[in-house]
Amino acid sequence: MRILEVVSARGVNGVSKHAVDIGLGLRDRGHTVSYLGIPGSWILETTRQMGFPSYSSDMSRWPDHELRRVADIIREHKVDVVHTHMSKANFFGVLLRWYAGVPSVATAHSCHLQLHWIANNFVIAVSEATRRYHRFVNLVPSSRITTIHNSIRIPADQTCEQRNARKLAVRAELHLSATAFVMGIVGRISEQKGQLLMVEAMPSVIERVPNAQLVLIGGLETPSYLEEIQRKIAEYGIQDRVHVLGLRYDVLELLYGMDLLVQPSLWESFPISMLEGMAAGVPIVATDVGGVKECIEHNRSGCLVTSKDSNALGNAIAEMAHDPGRCERYANEAKKVVDFRFSPAMQCVKLEAVLSSVCKPKSQRVAA
Repeated sequence: MRILEVVSARGVNGVSKHAVDIGLGLRDRGHTVSYLGIPGSWILETTRQMGFPSYSSDMSRWPDHELRRVADIIREHKVDVVHTHMSKANFFGVLLRWYAGVPSVATAHSCHLQLHWIANNFVIAVSEATRRYHRFVNLVPSSRITTIHNSIRIPADQTCEQRNARKLAVRAELHLSATAFVMGIVGRISEQKGQLLMVEAMPSVIERVPNAQLVLIGGLETPSYLEEIQRKIAEYGIQDRVHVLGLRYDVLELLYGMDLLVQPSLWESFPISMLEGMAAGVPIVATDVGGVKECIEHNRSGCLVTSKDSNALGNAIAEMAHDPGRCERYANEAKKVVDFRFSPAMQCVKLEAVLSSVCKPKSQRVAA
């Protein structure tokens, strides 16, 4: 198949990383993959470096000059199917279905009420929770939606000495003590990701874990939310305990410097940052929202707590900090789960089946 991946992310996030991984997986399986992205976006720069044909578009819909231009590219390169990611790309893909006469498959990475979902040939949800939302809220027929979880590439195995060296190097860069208990949150600075909830839990955590440090990694989405976080940090007098790193492109490396990954989200579909932590062997405490429980099993591969409860979050973190054996068990089990259930190779087989099904004549199409 000739597949055009359309991604409207400007910077690096879980969606853009996912789109790169599936492109690599589909290319390995013999398909021709190209990308359409916003000018100057991370995904265009990255995929071009990897040798993928990549095209720029602002994905404007009216006037329809851009739709016609991209439709000409699709016809010129005989694209068989368009696969889209994120709202702007998803809507653009539906319109390309009509302008270029090519099937459109949209991956649902989030849950929003939008009318365009039903107009795709097929919808892929990244979690069962997300599938249910689009099935019953956006009214996507059950025959045209399925769940294919996100995936993550497992880092190469390393010795304890190698891992410890990487941990010390990360901490030296961040000016953190080698003996500190370092917690990390990975995700854009926004209400959804719940960084404020973690900051509110910090005084109780510090009381029980005196060497606790918190690192926030992620680009700024809501300036007023960051201001609220900073006010709370100042109110608690914990400026020396919370470190806001902003957007980083070396998240996996930074994870090696963490003792615990915290995911205090208020809502989620299926966070790739959690898969990154699992793959890196970092134990996880997360709120039980959306599709989180589809990758973390409570008290087996991680610890799940009630959403919007800073006391529950703080208690869980303190208990983990004082039980390194439990942390190690969770981390080892989580890494096995990622390797067994969420490898790109496994998920690409499922994706390939969906994409190929919509490329067949209508009479031969079947649900994935």
